[in-house]
Amino acid sequence: MKVTQTLCAILACVWIAACATSLPPPTATFDGIQQLRAAEIAPLALGDFTRAPELPEARDKSIAIRADSLQPPKGGTFSSFLRQTIEADLKGAGRLDPAADRILSAQLTRSDISTFGSNSRGALGARFRVTQKSAIIFEKQVTVEEEWPSAFLGAVAITDASNHYTGLYPKLWAALLADPEFRGAAR
Repeated sequence: MKVTQTLCAILACVWIAACATSLPPPTATFDGIQQLRAAEIAPLALGDFTRAPELPEARDKSIAIRADSLQPPKGGTFSSFLRQTIEADLKGAGRLDPAADRILSAQLTRSDISTFGSNSRGALGARFRVTQKSAIIFEKQVTVEEEWPSAFLGAVAITDASNHYTGLYPKLWAALLADPEFRGAAR
């Protein structure tokens, strides 16, 4: 009887722990700061970061990873998480200026994760725009994808997927920073 009770208690704890995970707020990354400085980006202001019409609203607020759901910090949205990721690096590099004449904004267009099968996959995409005096000087869709071996155990697969998915945000920002057209518009 004690084995059954213990097993039920363990399963209950696993089920409760696997309900929802909230991401911590993003912090500046060394790579992002170095890439910003190397690209000689002028100070930028940040505009609206929203969900694109083609992205379901629910996907901007939560993403399912097996028995878990991953959520942005403090009940926010993944589009605002993208903004916070970029803001952290801009602040860290001394390139964030709310009064700058160039304004970076984005619409989150893709937010996918799959942990089934032998390989897990994640993808993140956004349509970025830079405006100057209300004129659009840059607009482009940027998407990043990642694939990694999938773990059979749910707890391992969920943790791996959460880490890889969260890592897509600085990777998307890095892809934008590497774009020569963006660098030209943001100088």
